[in-house]
Amino acid sequence: MPSDEYNFGDVFQKIYVSKQKPPPLPVPENMKVVLQSFPPLGQVTSVVGKSVTLTTVLEIPKSRADESWEVSAWHSVDNSDWKDAQLFSIQNAPAPQTLQTLDDSMSRFYFSSSISFEASIRFTLKFRHSPDVEWRWIRDEQGLNDGLAVNTPFGVESVTSDFTVVA
Repeated sequence: MPSDEYNFGDVFQKIYVSKQKPPPLPVPENMKVVLQSFPPLGQVTSVVGKSVTLTTVLEIPKSRADESWEVSAWHSVDNSDWKDAQLFSIQNAPAPQTLQTLDDSMSRFYFSSSISFEASIRFTLKFRHSPDVEWRWIRDEQGLNDGLAVNTPFGVESVTSDFTVVA
């Protein structure tokens, strides 16, 4: 006769489910940032040529605008080993055109760098507010997957109904 106190879920959990790490502490409001890029993360972008200019916009609370923000691209060129490429702050050039108004409590910083490749480049982004602190990865902060830029050897001017390319 089964015991009324037996709980199969507890036994299953104890035997088959490994101990989970606790979720990370929530990021305080004054530490939240938004980092976006072109080519974008999380999708494939076709590029004509063998280099890509990676441009990012970092939105931070205005109260933190005087800190030494850095952005870096962790990337793999043509499926080689991953390495770092620092993106440089765009300060003396005109800022890129924006389509949304910026909240008065936020500041924007732009960073950019060109990276050469033959066939493709896979990349993700990381950032930090000072050279003496750990990098924060965009995947951890915003859940964005790697971006992929692929060299398209020629421009596609039109595609026929049977999907042949006419250049």
